[in-house]
Amino acid sequence: MRSDDGAIALANSLINNTSLVTLDLRWNQISDNGATAFIELISSRKVKLSLQITGNNISADTMSALSEGSHVRTDDAVRRDEGQQQQQQPQVSPVENAALQKELANLRNQVLTHSLTYSLTHSLTYSHTYSLTHSNQLSLMQDATADLQRQCDGSTVRIVDLESQIGREEYRTKQVLTHLLTHLLTHSPNHLLTHLLTHLLTHLLTHLLTHLLTHSSLLGC
Repeated sequence: MRSDDGAIALANSLINNTSLVTLDLRWNQISDNGATAFIELISSRKVKLSLQITGNNISADTMSALSEGSHVRTDDAVRRDEGQQQQQQPQVSPVENAALQKELANLRNQVLTHSLTYSLTHSLTYSHTYSLTHSNQLSLMQDATADLQRQCDGSTVRIVDLESQIGREEYRTKQVLTHLLTHLLTHSPNHLLTHLLTHLLTHLLTHLLTHLLTHSSLLGC
């Protein structure tokens, strides 16, 4: 707050205030105009107000009027009271001070240890949870891989069985064709008929083998 305008505004705002008992207005460039507002404030209050108002441009008459309804304190009075307060404070011996400093250091160490312990516990808990989650995911992936491997093994077995069956069918077909060709060559005088039958049987055999191989590829892993 600076100047008389601020002092007048402050005084007007404190008209209905009954709890304030001390007000420091030192070195605020207040003149008699601003101080007059506080004279009016003090005259309307039932509770005495202690003013620290030195260092302003207030005349002796106005200062006297302020003193009638308030406790006006000078700089010397303020310094004297502050010195008395310092003297009233208990004096601590060097031994007591060292003990207090040691206790304070111990308290700081305890707080630091507690903070570090909490941080470490939190980190370990998070790491354990993270490890369990990834272990579960890894276990699920291993189970899925094992299922796929079993399916592949089963398909491989079926493929081997089918290939064996194809081999047996091919062998029997060759035997039948060989027997048929031998019979035709032995009993058929017509060479052209023998050639046509051989061609027809070879085509049928090729078609059969192609059909079997095509179906066997559908069972691949």
